[in-house]
Amino acid sequence: MFAKTAPIGTTWSERGKRPVMRVKGTRGRTNVISAIAPHGRLWFRCFQNLNSALFIEYLDALLHDLRGHIVLVMDKHPAHISAATRRHMNALGPPHRALPAWLRTRHEPR
Repeated sequence: MFAKTAPIGTTWSERGKRPVMRVKGTRGRTNVISAIAPHGRLWFRCFQNLNSALFIEYLDALLHDLRGHIVLVMDKHPAHISAATRRHMNALGPPHRALPAWLRTRHEPR
């Protein structure tokens, strides 16, 4: 997820007074999914609201372009762990599997 605006920084104020920063606009976010091939080719898509259907559509488009084994590294985003995504992954068969849950959980930043 990427923020459309820079994070609000720090400012100063007189001792004992709370600093107030005024900002304009609204904050938003964009979900980005990507894949990198061993030879360096990049596939990516940006979404305002990523859901299981969009994620499955991205996987199908990726599999259409790539041949051979694929290693998927996914976090716990709802689109990655939904029942629809699991059913789709199981239907794809053995060459297309995600990393096991224990490995994803163990190595995610806290």
